Amino acid sequence: EWQDYLEKVRTEYVSRKAIPQIKELIDDYGVEVFYFDTPPYFPHELNLEILKTMREAGPNVVINERVTDIGGFGDYLGGPDTPYFYPVYEERYWEGQQTTTNSWGYNKHDEGNRKTPEFLLRMLIDTVSKGGNFLLNFSPMGNGAFCEGDLETFQYFADWAKDHAESIHGVDRNPIAFQNWGFITAKGNVLYLHVHADGWPVDGKLKLSGLDNDIKEATLMVGNRSLEFENLGSGIHSIVLPENAAHPLFTGIKVVCQGQPRGDGCRLIDPRARNRFFGYDTTEFAGNARPSGGKKDRAYIAGMGHGSSVTWTVRVDQPATYHVQVVYDPFGYTEDGPRPYVVAIGDQSLLGNVITESKGSDELRAFEMKLNRFDEGQYNRFHRKKRQWLAQHPGKLGLVEVFVVEDLGNMTLQPGAYNLVLRAHEDLPRRAPLFNFRTIYLVPVK
Repeated sequence: EWQDYLEKVRTEYVSRKAIPQIKELIDDYGVEVFYFDTPPYFPHELNLEILKTMREAGPNVVINERVTDIGGFGDYLGGPDTPYFYPVYEERYWEGQQTTTNSWGYNKHDEGNRKTPEFLLRMLIDTVSKGGNFLLNFSPMGNGAFCEGDLETFQYFADWAKDHAESIHGVDRNPIAFQNWGFITAKGNVLYLHVHADGWPVDGKLKLSGLDNDIKEATLMVGNRSLEFENLGSGIHSIVLPENAAHPLFTGIKVVCQGQPRGDGCRLIDPRARNRFFGYDTTEFAGNARPSGGKKDRAYIAGMGHGSSVTWTVRVDQPATYHVQVVYDPFGYTEDGPRPYVVAIGDQSLLGNVITESKGSDELRAFEMKLNRFDEGQYNRFHRKKRQWLAQHPGKLGLVEVFVVEDLGNMTLQPGAYNLVLRAHEDLPRRAPLFNFRTIYLVPVK
């Protein structure tokens, strides 16, 4: 309807309300950052008129890209609202945003959707390690106070920050490789390792992969305790850790390097642990493959079909055999015939064929669902709605399962650097969808 009232929108809202208020915020209150959120409700030329006014009123004001409905006009990229995962963006300014429940204003009926402090801290560290700013929304109640759940999150962050604040504020993205045990941030010649409690090495030796520099010193950030370390060669370093983690979620290790940290980006495949290769932890996509929205039911790589692939660079430091498992959401497909795909490491490969339900691996499926805060009740509601939709739209493609785990078999890997590639097989019909890809696991075979 707005087209019928376009002139009134321009004069009454934009010219007499929005633009004067923006100038007031800049001139009288010194507001430095503006976050726009609803550009599709305006025609593009009015959004640009607002943007032009802001550039003139405050040349140094920072504006998000949602100031228009066409990308590239703001100063930084704002990711999708309330995703659970963010992809690795290219070298640019970007921001991830999240809220403590599902609402952006206080809603007492939304407490059942509250994210745990642990979940939000993981998201903060993940975002910053990928070069992003993290915007976390807290919503005051009608009386101006914060609710108990938000106060608990505040306190959890504050307690962790007492020892780890320098690993988050004023840091840069991870300059070397992704690590199976957690996340890395950097500042000058310092790396901050955020080691997840589940990734704490049972033998006490943390392997840091992809770092060409020598290490000058390593320190446990809780208690400022010096740690022993060793250069194992091929970009791999070993740091001796205490028997137990110092924090129940992420424990920080401060590593001072000889010079600016640099490396080849090769991730270590660790024979001591289950190795998780998530689709959002790489930027190497081919064909139509691309990260989707990042929410619990859409935290996957979409566009997987003929000619599509996802690649990680990896390193093996000792011979070992691994069981290969792939987690994905298969499409309901109306045509008969196999839908083959390949997982390859170097010159070795395993052939998969899309299945529509897991044949085992319940523990792994449950683990993936937990990371996405997807419980069985949500899982059942999701599938009930999907099946109802498919019944009403026969012949349409639709997801009929999520978090399907397919066991492909074993690979024995020798030391070296390789590409780990997930790709559609050449025999996949050109117009056939493959799946929405989530994760590859390489599990050591004891």
